[in-house]
Amino acid sequence: MLSRSLTFHLLFFTPGTRVRASSKEFDLEQKIDLEIKMREGTTKLLAACRHQTQTLEAAKNLLTSNERMSAYMAELQRRKRELPPRSLGSGCKARVCLSDLRMPLIWRDTDHFKNKGDYRRFAVFCLARIGTEVYDTTLLCPVDRSLTDLTFPDVMVFNQIPADFTFQLEVYSHILQDDLSIASTPRKIKKTIHSSISRTVGKKLAASLRDELNSGKIGPHFELMASARLTLDDVHDNIHTYDLKLESPEVRSHQLPLFGHFCCRIAAQPDCMGGEVAGGPLWAWGDIQPAWARLQGFNLQLWASRETWLQ
Repeated sequence: MLSRSLTFHLLFFTPGTRVRASSKEFDLEQKIDLEIKMREGTTKLLAACRHQTQTLEAAKNLLTSNERMSAYMAELQRRKRELPPRSLGSGCKARVCLSDLRMPLIWRDTDHFKNKGDYRRFAVFCLARIGTEVYDTTLLCPVDRSLTDLTFPDVMVFNQIPADFTFQLEVYSHILQDDLSIASTPRKIKKTIHSSISRTVGKKLAASLRDELNSGKIGPHFELMASARLTLDDVHDNIHTYDLKLESPEVRSHQLPLFGHFCCRIAAQPDCMGGEVAGGPLWAWGDIQPAWARLQGFNLQLWASRETWLQ
């Protein structure tokens, strides 16, 4: 019996590269414009906040907006220089999901069990990023010696991610300087200074505050405490433990007592599992009429007519 090789031709339309690139640049410029407006609004809100919770949330949102804008601008500059894309492969992209994020804290026995010693309190959140997608977690506040670990309830989904992605996790914290309610101090000293200033001095002070507002110095300052990088090799259905790279803050007492590890679930689903990869007429060698095919979820489905294929 003679074997006969079959040649298949799956026809589909591919838009021009230049059109796609121009559309992506326009979309990126729109995102940058949105983040600029968000930053301006958040900065004004931060200057007007009177409660600590509002101030911390506004400062977190401002930092997140700055990081997003930096990522967008860097990517836009890369595209304008017409550098090759970061992704080395042309395979199927995927959705990457981060969940079950936890970080153990390390306190001394006297701090945690006897509730004495270290009186520091922190406000903590994380930034998770892949490429230009930057997401922030819930702000945990206050974080003190009564907690044994940081637990973030967030579920983050990144779309259209190539196989050679790098996932970055950054941990930010701010020490609550004015919160000494659990400090082991015999007395608290409160001092209030009342003063009056002239209208001229008031105008100069207002101008100074505006300059400080524009420079982003108003409000709580979150410091980078730790970071981590994960790749496709770290993707798994179950929760795994990974290493944290601890950073050294400017003031040593501001160091968040992290253990140096974190656990999370980072899962991925190829886009071809949930959507159609390609579809159209499929020609076999020697056929007069084509079959109609759809490639989806690693399965190739065939129909005899276009009408049944469209149903």
